[in-house]
Amino acid sequence: MSLSAGEAAILREVQKIHALLEFALLRPPVPARGLRDDDDVRVLLAVAAAAIGTRFTSSEVMRHARLDKQLADALEAADCDSPRALGQLFRRVEGKIIEGVRLECVGTDREGLLWRVVQVSQVVATTRNT
Repeated sequence: MSLSAGEAAILREVQKIHALLEFALLRPPVPARGLRDDDDVRVLLAVAAAAIGTRFTSSEVMRHARLDKQLADALEAADCDSPRALGQLFRRVEGKIIEGVRLECVGTDREGLLWRVVQVSQVVATTRNT
């Protein structure tokens, strides 16, 4: 059975749509940015305890974890087994205030992004009726 030119064009469009839908349904979902679980918090707090106020890369944190059991345990619980995995965690928690600390990206160097944990006050805004 042969198709007319119009029918062939419609068939090609349907095949394109089918391929796009198949691609969209089969690819893994893009994770939402933000805290994944309590292990992300634990890593941030362990990094804060080790390096608050100083600049560091995720590679430096991984090296420091060899000397810091609390940090090593937190990284293991959060499945951070490489500087790249830790960098992904840092991007999830960047800018969020967690237990009085916040992670900031402050630049780059040869090893990658430079990070810093800073203490912040958690002031609750109130409105007064006068």
